[in-house]
Amino acid sequence: MLKLSKTQEKIVRQKNMGTFVITGEVHSGKTSVATLRMLHLLEHGCKTGERVLYVCANEKASKQVSNLFNEYYGLQNISLFDEQSKGEAIIKDVDALIEEAANKAHVHLNLELCDEIPAEMIETLLPQVRKAYPKVKWLKSESIKFIQHELSWMNTCGYTTFESYAVSARKGATMKLPKKGSGRKAMWLFKELATGNLKNQGFMTKDQVQVDTLCYLQEDALRERYKHIIIDDAHQLTKVQLECIKALKSEDQGEVLFLMDKKETPMSFAWLGSGNTFKTIGFNMTGRVKHLASKKKVHTYKKRMVSELTPLEVFMNELAQQQVKATESAKVSSLPWYVETYRYINKITGVETVFQRDSSAGETYIDEIKQDEIEELTIYSDIAAGMPIELVDEVSGKFELPSVFLHHKRNTYILHVQGDSMTGVNISDGDYVVIQAGNVNNHEIAAVYYNGATTLKRIVQEKERILLVSENPKYDPIVIEEGDFRVMGKLIGVIKPL
Repeated sequence: MLKLSKTQEKIVRQKNMGTFVITGEVHSGKTSVATLRMLHLLEHGCKTGERVLYVCANEKASKQVSNLFNEYYGLQNISLFDEQSKGEAIIKDVDALIEEAANKAHVHLNLELCDEIPAEMIETLLPQVRKAYPKVKWLKSESIKFIQHELSWMNTCGYTTFESYAVSARKGATMKLPKKGSGRKAMWLFKELATGNLKNQGFMTKDQVQVDTLCYLQEDALRERYKHIIIDDAHQLTKVQLECIKALKSEDQGEVLFLMDKKETPMSFAWLGSGNTFKTIGFNMTGRVKHLASKKKVHTYKKRMVSELTPLEVFMNELAQQQVKATESAKVSSLPWYVETYRYINKITGVETVFQRDSSAGETYIDEIKQDEIEELTIYSDIAAGMPIELVDEVSGKFELPSVFLHHKRNTYILHVQGDSMTGVNISDGDYVVIQAGNVNNHEIAAVYYNGATTLKRIVQEKERILLVSENPKYDPIVIEEGDFRVMGKLIGVIKPL
């Protein structure tokens, strides 16, 4: 079960976050944190009558969130919140939410719904489309599945004009469809003919309903409005679904919170999960992302295992522990939610400096004065401080540091640490290490690559071999005898979250 971390507690209890993204792997606690966030918004972010909308990807998830919300809500008079609820919580799955709007707009009045354009209809339309575009080679019976899939994709992306579809970036299509080419013109003709024929027969596809509903929501001033919106499993939703939810946001200052799995979804029509950016749906998320780490260890509380406790008990246990530490962390906890505190350990001079970082703007502050000379370093994840792990060159973010921290050295970057093999030199799991690319002297700590894996170790050069030595006695040295070995750079600093 979820054991709230400092980061999770900040997310739950801070003031208006505007637009924000929480990422994490399965079972990292995203939904529980968001449910508690919804409760906090109801108590402290809503006036009487204002509403918070929690959107789930499917009906099953909606029921689970409703149960979790009701369980947490029952505790509000004990100690979680200071006053009675002012706002109203609405929890719905995305299809039910859009269907409700579609019914109000009479989008599919007297029409039955179907999942996609029937193959039989596409077969009957092939001669007509082939006659209009005889040079398009895929206009044949063997391509019906491809045509069905493309027509659905067009609707889930919300294309209502050929001009918008003609220039769109088409990812994942099984056949090439050059922009503004005859293939796209042929596909658009299929869309127009099939949609018309379906309506004449008393049918309408579900994705076409959502496209038409989006048009209604964007134009109708009387549509339902919500001050705050939380979108769970946002990586599974289509562009049209995301746009429909966005259209329900009121103009009042509020927040939109997205929850996403760290890994991309394999779903065909998912928009954000297929690698598209938030800017394509009108949100700038620069500096607005928090990652929740998975809880792999089983913690105990008295004689009961955490896995036997209810979510409410786990939350209250963590809350009690944090209250004991409140005095020690008062200075840090009084900062705005977006200001994070770190300690930088300079491994060249040994000097330690506590500083703040504004995650919303990416700015670094020392003694409350923004540094004029800063370097923006790329963060890569991850490097092992334990057994070597596969090389990961994924960019996980950026970090601004004063140039004085780096001794004005160039070719520096940051790696996220996994493991405990370097605890002897005050490098812990979850820390960040600053690496300067270049040569490394004997007995210096470095990031190294060996046979397809990376690790952080002290390099010891002997007469006939090289040793990669840990700073933890439970790890034996790694002997470099043969294979692909190279030094990625030496350690010049450590960034420790506080």
